[in-house]
Amino acid sequence: MTITLSRRTMLVLGLIAALGIGFVIGMLVAEGGKDAVTTTVTTGASAAEEEKGESEGESFGEGSCIERGIDTAERKEGTCSQEGHKYAVVDRQSTLEMETLDAKLLGIRKNKTLSSDLGSETASGIFVTFELSITNRTHTPATFEEGQCWLYIDENVYTQDFEVQNGIEQQSFLWQGQEIQPQNSQVGTVTFDVPSSVLTDLEKGGNLDFGNFGSEGEEGHEIGTIRTYQ
Repeated sequence: MTITLSRRTMLVLGLIAALGIGFVIGMLVAEGGKDAVTTTVTTGASAAEEEKGESEGESFGEGSCIERGIDTAERKEGTCSQEGHKYAVVDRQSTLEMETLDAKLLGIRKNKTLSSDLGSETASGIFVTFELSITNRTHTPATFEEGQCWLYIDENVYTQDFEVQNGIEQQSFLWQGQEIQPQNSQVGTVTFDVPSSVLTDLEKGGNLDFGNFGSEGEEGHEIGTIRTYQ
């Protein structure tokens, strides 16, 4: 299957690469099951960059992820700072609260093929579809866009499958295309085509990551994480 990235998604990923933050967006991945989580940190940053990141992190008024126990050893929920970014991290059953939105994971389903009255699509690996409730915390209408959510499994970042969400999966936020009014919620789905070989890691060490409305890819922006394992 050909996976088409939106211009917004490509811009986000390009900015991430340009800022040199690597895969830090997929932080706090579990390894080895329920009791293990690792914090993924870019190791190639210079001392100057690290110092800059620490000073920017202080502006959030949060401790580092390790200091706050949002790591392998303690696996706590909460907010923390890492290399100038603010992270909000919750377990699978909890509601993620960010500056502009709340996100609640309602369910996960896996399918080899998805179908609708518009046709069907078969995954290169397996389709993983997440049902979410997104609440708009801002004072103006906002749309939950394709580039605002990505999946991190086994040190890999996966973007949403545009073709499936553009009519085959008709509950997708993309297909619904609706604005979420202030303080209101919308239920919808996001779907990813992931290799079968990493599927077992989804419930051992996966993260569903989020950006705020209108702030994706910006240096120092907040990133939200829902752990996909129990």
